[in-house]
Amino acid sequence: MKLPLKTSPSGADGLVIFATGSDVLLEYTVAGAESSGVYRIRFTECVAYRYAGENYMIGMKADAYDAVVDFPESEWLTSTFEGSANRQPRQWSGEKHFAVFISNFGLFEALAKAVREELPEDNEGNSTL
Repeated sequence: MKLPLKTSPSGADGLVIFATGSDVLLEYTVAGAESSGVYRIRFTECVAYRYAGENYMIGMKADAYDAVVDFPESEWLTSTFEGSANRQPRQWSGEKHFAVFISNFGLFEALAKAVREELPEDNEGNSTL
């Protein structure tokens, strides 16, 4: 699975990460390009997420550059749902490991059931930037 982002050649101009209920949203702005506007990527029924700035990333799936991709075999996904000495195992119910590298910002990863893009017209007046 690969969901390309609508960024300009110079990358995104702003990024906000926020949660609403069990969903996590990435909101990014693009200016000065045909695809100018505010875009959101919604990770539905998210159970965990993490972020690393460009200077602190260790490894990245090459396809994740300005695109959302999934990791079919993920160590993070497996370890999240296995039990340990400190916590009970969680019930796995179809979550996937998604990752996206956004130019100028870094790598965002989420364990969620699904992901979808929300276009600028869907976000009219709803920007948090």
